[in-house]
Amino acid sequence: MKSKIALMSAWVCVLSYGPLAQAYNAGDYQNILHQLSRICGYDPVICIDRVDANRLNLSNADLSNRVFAVGTFSATFIGTNLSGANLKGANLGKAGGVNFTNANLAGANLSGTTERTYLIRANFSGAQLQQNTSNGANLSYTDLSSTNFSGLNLSGVNFSDAVLRETNFSNSNLARANLSNTNLIDANLSGADLTGTNLAGANLTRANLTGVILKDGTTFRDAIFKDAILPPLLRPAR
Repeated sequence: MKSKIALMSAWVCVLSYGPLAQAYNAGDYQNILHQLSRICGYDPVICIDRVDANRLNLSNADLSNRVFAVGTFSATFIGTNLSGANLKGANLGKAGGVNFTNANLAGANLSGTTERTYLIRANFSGAQLQQNTSNGANLSYTDLSSTNFSGLNLSGVNFSDAVLRETNFSNSNLARANLSNTNLIDANLSGADLTGTNLAGANLTRANLTGVILKDGTTFRDAIFKDAILPPLLRPAR
């Protein structure tokens, strides 16, 4: 990102333009867009080559429908403050591997729009996704297949209608999270805290639910448990 920002129209703006360089160095994303619009004459939907958004302050930024990936390259948001940011419908790279290590995503909206937001094999290690006990990040309609959420605090996060195939939720805190209508085929939920969690309509085929915490109205209405590994409380009576 420090060398160039490539526009969808194939414009290339080298970060030697004074106000643009100042905006970048200050981590002021909205001002970056403003300066690009002045240079190019329109409000660009930008595509940043090999996006390096590490440690920027993007809190409450409107990043909806922006493009953050080129070809097989995906963005990195290591240590970035995205609290309250709107990433709805953003293209973060269908190739997967977006890096959110230690990022603050509390209250962020990463939900899909007409297409899913692709976060396949994304790295959320150490990331903060919950704003408080009942209001977390919005990850509805995303594809988070094979992502590792093991041991993370995901309380109150909205995963509704997300694709979570082979996703690792082992020992994570999913209390009061919304997992309704999710695809959890082959997912690992062993040891997860499902206190008050909504799993209505979830497909838990071959999922591992051993040792999960079930209390305060955990909902499994119309969920599919075909060949799932279940704790005693969820096993059908004989």
